[in-house]
Amino acid sequence: MTVKFQRLVYLAICLMLVVSGILSVPRPASASTTPVPLSSLSAGDTVQFDGRTWIVLDPSTGYLLMQDSYVTREFDSDMMGLIFDPLGENIPYFDPNDTTNIAYYLNNDFYNSFNSGARTLIQSHLWNVGISWSESGVTVDCNIGLISANEWNNYKSILGNPSSTFWTLTPEGGPGSGMIDFVDTNGDLRFGDYSNTMKGIRPALYLDPTNLVSGDSTHTVSIYSNLEVLTNSSAGGAVTGGGTYLAGSTVTVLATPNPGYTFVDWTDGDGTSVSTDPSFNYIVSNADTTLVGNFQQTRIIPTITVVNGIPFSITVRNTHGLFTGTDNTYGTLTGTASVNDTVISGTLTGVPTMPTAITLGSGTIEIKAVNPPSTTLDSSKSFY
Repeated sequence: MTVKFQRLVYLAICLMLVVSGILSVPRPASASTTPVPLSSLSAGDTVQFDGRTWIVLDPSTGYLLMQDSYVTREFDSDMMGLIFDPLGENIPYFDPNDTTNIAYYLNNDFYNSFNSGARTLIQSHLWNVGISWSESGVTVDCNIGLISANEWNNYKSILGNPSSTFWTLTPEGGPGSGMIDFVDTNGDLRFGDYSNTMKGIRPALYLDPTNLVSGDSTHTVSIYSNLEVLTNSSAGGAVTGGGTYLAGSTVTVLATPNPGYTFVDWTDGDGTSVSTDPSFNYIVSNADTTLVGNFQQTRIIPTITVVNGIPFSITVRNTHGLFTGTDNTYGTLTGTASVNDTVISGTLTGVPTMPTAITLGSGTIEIKAVNPPSTTLDSSKSFY
């Protein structure tokens, strides 16, 4: 074996070792972006739902608890330190029909703070709101609830210690005691405080467990919303692109003007202009949205001289039928429009002695007095 051949073999072996080393270096796994069902997550995972962070309590049922307190409120403001009531008439149950109760706030103000697309995903649920030793003895059907005392004990291990005390939905003590169980900052369940005291509110809710969440670490819940596209004038043109879409996706809406019309802009439901491009790439929001494609008739600025008493003609597009414009002082401008690419022919009667205006169709032409008696259509004026 020659020295040259030995060197080649040596270099080949070194190259193989280098390649083998590179291939064996562990690489971080890339995060999946493929959406997965909510039910595939684990208890204790967090999800993003309509801009808020929630903790998954039970992925199989889609049960979520807000990660932190949303507001600080009384549980029921009219339960003013109730004295013992042996008849049990004043137990401060979680009651969405009582306007002073936290349940009313949660199922009205708080529920309506979600965008319309998110609200469609929240499922109504039968909540156990009975006293601590018999929570299932009283139930309430509503959209938003709170965690119960027994549930806190069951899920405490995945929730950890809260940053502030917060209410459960479980009444405590004898009938009419006016007390509600709460959780302190050590994560301990405390057996009752008067319902008119202030504590944190951590809303709970149920989503369809088959609903998709993003496959990345944010686990953002997929929200679909409706996009309605309208036109300010069916005669002006057509619009397309409406439908139900995933929030955050991009949808192209298209406005096509009819002959004799031009596209002006897209406006939202508040009338705010959002684009002057007839082909507009709209990013779908979490809320149902309406976009209006606005058209106007093509601006016509004709130039013509009209002499009093002499027949004239003027071309106006997309206009049909008989037109008569009258000025009580200076006479009448009349003409008949043809069906195609309209030509109006007529006569101006009367002699204007000063600048005046005569209405023709839906626009105005200005007639100026001259000497000898003739009039010129001012080219700075326009009509449709």
